[in-house]
Amino acid sequence: MRKCWATASSWPGRRSTSPWPSNASSASRATTGTTRPAPRPARALPRPRPGSTATAAAIYWQSYWAQSGCVYFPLVLAYQLSDAGVNHGPSAAIKLLQRAVGTDDDGIIGPQTLDAAKAMSPYDVAILFLAQREQYFTDCSGWPDNGRGWSRRVAQDLQYAQRDATCSEEQASSQRSENKCVLLVEWSATG
Repeated sequence: MRKCWATASSWPGRRSTSPWPSNASSASRATTGTTRPAPRPARALPRPRPGSTATAAAIYWQSYWAQSGCVYFPLVLAYQLSDAGVNHGPSAAIKLLQRAVGTDDDGIIGPQTLDAAKAMSPYDVAILFLAQREQYFTDCSGWPDNGRGWSRRVAQDLQYAQRDATCSEEQASSQRSENKCVLLVEWSATG
């Protein structure tokens, strides 16, 4: 999660410590690639201290990382899911994943979704996920005004996927052991 948080927090407009969606107009949300407000967290979070990166990371973990199912996947896919979870909501991100792996898109990560994803290489799933995400963007009513920025985001995410896919297993193992909050389920080598 640390690597994903560092990448996600580097995007413009991502540094809010508020656990609640902003009341900004859809036009202002579109400038950061958000097409609709994020859902409220399942339970109330403590009032964040202004500028607290640790609080923002905790909100990100609880509201997006865990709810988007990132804990089940290796880094190359987990970042893509978390980024889409922040921008489209966790359920929509999961539906994009389900379309990418060819399962029913019910928005819930269950055995069918996990088995279908594990039957493919994580990099292939990430690429198919990003293709679904680009299609999602092109279907949005804001595409004529915001499509260029959204496509740039997907292009940047393709570069992140390549970077994360080439991360050695030793680096990935080190990352997992350093982060005690995240337990990534090991990707099946049988797939």
